[in-house]
Amino acid sequence: MSDIFLSYAREDIETAKRLAGRLDDEGMSVFWDRDIHAGKNFRSVIKEQLKSASCVVVLWSVASVESDWVLDEAEEGKSEGILVPATIGSVRPPIGFRQIQTAEMSAWKGETSNADFDRLLEAIRAVRGSTAALSGRREPDFHAEKPGRAVDPVVLQFSETLGKFYDQPLNVRQEAARDVKKLAPRMSLDTLVAIGNSNSPENRVAVAIGLRAWFKAHGGKSLSINVMSLLEAGLQDRHSRVRYRYAQLAGDYPALVDRFHEVLSSLAENDSNASVRDAAIEALKKAG
Repeated sequence: MSDIFLSYAREDIETAKRLAGRLDDEGMSVFWDRDIHAGKNFRSVIKEQLKSASCVVVLWSVASVESDWVLDEAEEGKSEGILVPATIGSVRPPIGFRQIQTAEMSAWKGETSNADFDRLLEAIRAVRGSTAALSGRREPDFHAEKPGRAVDPVVLQFSETLGKFYDQPLNVRQEAARDVKKLAPRMSLDTLVAIGNSNSPENRVAVAIGLRAWFKAHGGKSLSINVMSLLEAGLQDRHSRVRYRYAQLAGDYPALVDRFHEVLSSLAENDSNASVRDAAIEALKKAG
């Protein structure tokens, strides 16, 4: 099975071919429908590959936004929290996918060195790291000198705090938050983002707290595509504690308030949770 499922419209096959080749050069295993052998049932193979993928990359184009196949595949990736979308033309993502941060790849023609491709690659690696952590598999470290090196003990300590944020007494949650604030700045930003893309609300709360501490320690300039996507999702999370923490984080940086002004204004006016409303109002005041 392949790690990455590449979804695209037939009209965009040349771009898909270039992207699959470049990802393969980066050591990633990519499935695209050209890999389906004669005699295999197309629908069953697609279903099987989607189920096993750690990341679904969708190429939005004029053709693909009208493709039922691409929409279904993208929806599967979105529901699993492993979707990385990219646009390859002057097109908006379909309704239902516009809240997800999307890479702009229209100008990329397959170059080895390209900023747009690098940003897409960064987002893919973050998502793959998240699914590897959740499944107990180890995500390959592309920068490791020794492939078999031990897992970072700081990350292990951080992981041990994750179960303390829900269904625990207030003093336990407060202690866990203090631990996260100490540990997060010692972790890589990619690792935090990967954990934050989890389906677990405990993980998302911890990462929201951790990101705030990370940016205070390192500065708020590392707002890459996967970080912005995580922030956007966090402000609209169905769990109020997650929304509250991300509203606090946004309020630390005027640039984030400007970027998410519409979402924060909606939270300030309409959120069902008073703490979320107050955090959003405070964020808007800080930038105002």
